[in-house]
Amino acid sequence: MRPLLAIIIWLTLIGGLYSYMNARENVEPQQQAVIQKVSDKYTLVVTTTFDTEPDHFKLKTDTDPESSILIRLNGLEIFRLVQALKGGDRVVVDNINSMHVGVNEFLLEVSPSLDAHKMPGAIRAQLFRSDQELVDKTFWTESGEKIISNFKVEIGPDTSDGDKREH
Repeated sequence: MRPLLAIIIWLTLIGGLYSYMNARENVEPQQQAVIQKVSDKYTLVVTTTFDTEPDHFKLKTDTDPESSILIRLNGLEIFRLVQALKGGDRVVVDNINSMHVGVNEFLLEVSPSLDAHKMPGAIRAQLFRSDQELVDKTFWTESGEKIISNFKVEIGPDTSDGDKREH
């Protein structure tokens, strides 16, 4: 009886695995989504309340150099500031050309200077389309901590379509 039970269990497991492997091969590949780029002019303005400098405690690699401010759009780097920046100075990223119709996500990484540990700080991110403000976000940090924050904005096909503001 035991050998018969072992054969039934073995056939069930191997048969199930065989069916799964065949079913996986028959699945149609997922079609690539069509991404429609936008032609409007976008500008991102980032202002900090504290001095920034490259992170001295970050692991230094050849593929990811130090930066005091790093901005990514939809996973792609669009701006990197490697030198220090005074508090209150603005960083303006003009002509952002990788925006597309739909939801776009910005990632901001800002490293405060070693002297910024005395008080909490903030960064303000403003996104403009042809001088019209779409997003105005403020991100806060405890004293001396690096800010890594993101925000999303939904873009319509053209400027006459109306803006979707995020507050």
